[in-house]
Amino acid sequence: MQETVFITKVIQNVLNIASYHYGRPFDRSSYNFSRFVTHMRYFVRRQVRGEDLSADSSILGAVSKKYINDYQCALKIKSFLEKEYKWQLSSSEVLYLTLYLNRLSTN
Repeated sequence: MQETVFITKVIQNVLNIASYHYGRPFDRSSYNFSRFVTHMRYFVRRQVRGEDLSADSSILGAVSKKYINDYQCALKIKSFLEKEYKWQLSSSEVLYLTLYLNRLSTN
């Protein structure tokens, strides 16, 4: 139960940062919102358990240039999580966060 409450708190903080960054609330009934929340749930669990997402992050450079605004939001979230929870986000996590933010922001 404590893990669920913690995960919910982290996700809400991340959504607040994203809403502020994009200057609008998100449609909580949308498919992309649900996917984002699901991604964040698994992300927080990995962080709590000290697991690393092993994925090829070599395309992060291209993604960060194509989706500049989403990448900037991901960096804000990364900075918050590092300061607040002392988590170190891998470039793979930043890549996936950027892609999910892009889907969320274009909904």
